[in-house]
Amino acid sequence: MNRTLETLLIALGALGVLVMATCVGAGIKVYLIRQTWTVTSTRTMSGEEASAVARILEIRASRLGLPGVVPILRRDGRSFVVELHGRVPSEEDVGRALSGRGLLEWLPVERTTGDPHPLLAADEVELPDPNLSSRFLVASRATRLRSVVLEDARSSFGTDQRPVLVLRLSTASGDSFRRFARENLGRQVALVVDGELIVAPAIKAEVGHFFQVSLPRATTPARARAIAALLAGGPLPEGVRLVAHRTDSER
Repeated sequence: MNRTLETLLIALGALGVLVMATCVGAGIKVYLIRQTWTVTSTRTMSGEEASAVARILEIRASRLGLPGVVPILRRDGRSFVVELHGRVPSEEDVGRALSGRGLLEWLPVERTTGDPHPLLAADEVELPDPNLSSRFLVASRATRLRSVVLEDARSSFGTDQRPVLVLRLSTASGDSFRRFARENLGRQVALVVDGELIVAPAIKAEVGHFFQVSLPRATTPARARAIAALLAGGPLPEGVRLVAHRTDSER
């Protein structure tokens, strides 16, 4: 490979930009990957609500990619257009992070079962185990912890190189979680986001405002970043949903 071309590609890679380069004679064509997403509200928002949505989407978009990703956000009436330039994750991960409400709750696990349709009490819910497809968790909604407010959420790696979520809760939510942890010490609890079970760890200590949660081993780094991005900016207001997206390549 021509040394000048090799040096250029290494430099672009260091900047975190996904490139596809082809040599045409003495010239080089470099293509940057761009994802364009449109998120719209199903109802008219006040100026304060629109500003809150813009802030949430900006935080989520900035957390989705690798270093070098440049998010661009602009408003168009009741819609918000989010552009991601550079090394962006898959459309599935981006779509989940931008379109999800970001509602986080913790539910105590009552029992596990291999029956996909077990008899449930009125306050119980069945959740597929992310670690074992043939197993289901039955959790209690009566004693769940809802309306958890996060100040920050990031993805990282634990000492065993498993992906982890690093969560920092608000003062009030941290106090509530400390009581929840104390009441469920030694028990398995389900971390649920928008109705989806993410992981069900056992509470081994009384934790409160700042802690990390190990994700299933099968979780990819991109998926971990998408989960953290979904939670980082807080939940979207009711009525905000993803309506369209497209992926472009630009020269």
